[in-house]
Amino acid sequence: MAATAQSDLNEHILAFPYPVEVDLSYRMVHSVNGAESGLGRTVSISRSRVLFRPPAPLPQDQEIELDISWPARVHGQFILQVHVLGMTAGTENGCTAVRILHYVVRPRG
Repeated sequence: MAATAQSDLNEHILAFPYPVEVDLSYRMVHSVNGAESGLGRTVSISRSRVLFRPPAPLPQDQEIELDISWPARVHGQFILQVHVLGMTAGTENGCTAVRILHYVVRPRG
């Protein structure tokens, strides 16, 4: 990773003030390798970024959609889901940073 990309990623990682570990699914919007999607787990979330662990590194500067099970529960069940449209900002130590462009909170259905 180039020095500039490394410092940018470090800034992204330092901007994650809320450690939240929940399941998510992701889909690369315009994948050059076909439909790239999968499951992961968040590491931390802020109002502008999500840091998560996908099963394999994801390309940088690509549009991505995340569906995150929000950690509000009723009777032990997640009741909300956050749908995020964002851009991958880099990968380090098995984690991918995503810059949030838009999000919607909705009931889990």
